[in-house]
Amino acid sequence: VWNLSPFDPFGMAQYVMTTFFIGLLFGYFYHKSKNLTPLIFAHGLWNSVSQGIISSEATFQSLQGIQLLALFLPYAISIAASFFFIKFFVKEI
Repeated sequence: VWNLSPFDPFGMAQYVMTTFFIGLLFGYFYHKSKNLTPLIFAHGLWNSVSQGIISSEATFQSLQGIQLLALFLPYAISIAASFFFIKFFVKEI
């Protein structure tokens, strides 16, 4: 709830849509595998990568010249890592 800002409707919509999509994706993987462990690790990976890149001042400054990359790179890395992690650690999909 603290990530939703009424003063930034685009950011709020982006956050809600991203959360909804990831929730559907995780629900699908749980439905197929009946195992929460890889999803818990993927959720932690998602949070740590996206917050780690945005919170690191040196990394953010180096990516600030390419504004679009600075906004979407953490999500691209964490989505790719989550798919990789779930693909190799979920037995049945």
